[in-house]
Amino acid sequence: MASAVIVGGSGGLGRVIAERLARHGDEVIVTSRTADRAEAVAAEIGHGARGLAVDLAHTRSIADALATVASVDHLVITAIEQGVNSLKAFDAEHAVKAITIKLVGYTEVVRVLRPRFAPAASVVLFGGLAKERPYPGSTMVTVFNSGVKIGRAHV
Repeated sequence: MASAVIVGGSGGLGRVIAERLARHGDEVIVTSRTADRAEAVAAEIGHGARGLAVDLAHTRSIADALATVASVDHLVITAIEQGVNSLKAFDAEHAVKAITIKLVGYTEVVRVLRPRFAPAASVVLFGGLAKERPYPGSTMVTVFNSGVKIGRAHV
């Protein structure tokens, strides 16, 4: 049985991945910004899934939030701060939060969990297609998806 941590596992693609891994028999931890949401989704997923509150916008809290994670075979990070943020109606506060989550938060999760990675651990970071195909209102999504590159990195 492998252990999997799905950051952003309470909805969307992250939840689908968590559900599949749990059904496969993996030990799954799903995260959401709040403990109530993470625990509720983990209960819905079943198969022993566990929920943790991890808010990537508050990077100084990430280490404490993940303190109970003993080992990691698979880390999947899909968390995102969605929203339209065009240049015409630019919201700097929202932009800072979104970029903090996607670039700083993602990296901090990997840094915190790295000492607990199994020898053949996998790390999957979701970036999205807006870096390739920007759309109206995708100013920040395009920027931070460009920062999350597909490929291998030495962790």
